[in-house]
Amino acid sequence: MKNSTNFKIMAVASALALLPLSSCKNSAPKEAETKTPAREHALVFDCDPGTDDTYAMFLLKSTGNAPDYTVATFGNSTIEYTFKNLFVLNNYFDVKSSVFRGVEKPYDGHEVTCGDFHGADGLAGLSDEMVARFGITQAMVDSAKSYQDLAKEILSTDKVDYIAVGPLATLGHIIKEYPEAASHINHVYIMGGGINSFNKDGDTEYNFFGDGIADTIVWASGVEISLFPIDVTYLCAQVELSFVDSLDFGKYPEMETIIRQNSKSNIATGQSEASAIIHDALPVLYYKFRDKFKMEDYKLTVNERGHLEKSDAGRLVHVAVDMERDLLKNEIKKALEVR
Repeated sequence: MKNSTNFKIMAVASALALLPLSSCKNSAPKEAETKTPAREHALVFDCDPGTDDTYAMFLLKSTGNAPDYTVATFGNSTIEYTFKNLFVLNNYFDVKSSVFRGVEKPYDGHEVTCGDFHGADGLAGLSDEMVARFGITQAMVDSAKSYQDLAKEILSTDKVDYIAVGPLATLGHIIKEYPEAASHINHVYIMGGGINSFNKDGDTEYNFFGDGIADTIVWASGVEISLFPIDVTYLCAQVELSFVDSLDFGKYPEMETIIRQNSKSNIATGQSEASAIIHDALPVLYYKFRDKFKMEDYKLTVNERGHLEKSDAGRLVHVAVDMERDLLKNEIKKALEVR
């Protein structure tokens, strides 16, 4: 029996030796597939352009923080206009960002409109002319990427900073539909909400009123938040008409039309006496000049109407309470002086 066993082993070994090498390839361990390395950092600018959104994006570019990704949602005008306006602003300011179409309506479907506060088109009546000037076609708009594509970019990036200056609808949908995205978001900088000041019924603010359900989703996600409520923007984001009169708009004549539209509407609605209010500039300026702000940590809850309230049961939020008063005006003047 021993000899016959040895004979069988030798026979099998000889047969294997005669096999062509190609027949043995699959037996070797597979090498790990090469994966595209994750992007290390990206900046998202989520907006609803918008006169003050326009100045916010202008300041992002001028302070050296041009966004990698820009996304437009409903808010200051319909999604049809805000999305086209985002293409306009990328061209106007020569921002080389990828453009995404955000969410078109709030979770509960309620109407969100600010009338002609920013002009019916959101850009003080300039949108259609600027769309034509920059050759932005309907085909370009229709073929643009969606917020789901933005979610995939976030998932492939190690650390994302997210500046949101419109309703939180798009961010809320991304977090709800792609829960892992929250772990890739390093920090969210939000213009919105009111703690003791309000501009919408229900003791809330326009952006937070825009999609209160999305607000609650972002709140519950655990992402780190720095908040710039209208309490501080009313205090620190006013740009007096006397200052506007002193500016040289040079390369950017449309910026004068846009800021004057903003001031006209704020004066007409009693929100200022003789000023534009560039609410959306504050998170942008904080992103660059943190030492120019006073921040306090509050525990805040938010409900589905977008109402914020201090509460021990709330989550910790970094809240801006003051800013160096001339910072906004100085940075607008510097940005306009660049030729």
